[in-house]
Amino acid sequence: MAPADLVNRISTGFAELFTRDGELFDLGMDGVNEQTITFRLGFYLQGQFPDLHVDCEYNRYLDKTKGCEMSGVAWMKPDVIVHRRRSAEANLFCLEAKKDYLWEDEKSGYASMRPKLLALTRDDGNYRYPFGLAWHIIPSRDPSHHHAIWFRSGAPFYESSLVGFEAGLLEKLVPTAPKGGTG
Repeated sequence: MAPADLVNRISTGFAELFTRDGELFDLGMDGVNEQTITFRLGFYLQGQFPDLHVDCEYNRYLDKTKGCEMSGVAWMKPDVIVHRRRSAEANLFCLEAKKDYLWEDEKSGYASMRPKLLALTRDDGNYRYPFGLAWHIIPSRDPSHHHAIWFRSGAPFYESSLVGFEAGLLEKLVPTAPKGGTG
């Protein structure tokens, strides 16, 4: 799938989440569980990827348990993935999310999500998702308040909010040719 198409579909999924289920964010840090929010995002992403599977908390790799190559964790379950079950050839997007009050927590926050996203997006790893996202969930229905760290080729490569990120993200994904002639 072309990067512009993938980014557009992910953007549309987030836009639907914030438009249709914005109230989930108004409930604050003691409100709904992060799995409720990521499930709803997965629901909207499924509409964008009708020929693939969008799963939440999916712990399988082919017919085995999905493990984290980078940290030695025997199993992991990404919050949302876009893929084809029982295939390693159609992995497209993976997402890990944490609510604001847990983001800085060493055991369950970004520090624990980062190795998973590195492993999931490595070009030479088992999973080879071309695109990953660490989502810092803020108790606000305004997507510009939410922080996103995008991963590719086993490394973070771009940071943004969840609104208006498309052009900057695509510029990082598909650098444009330098302007000017060769003389």
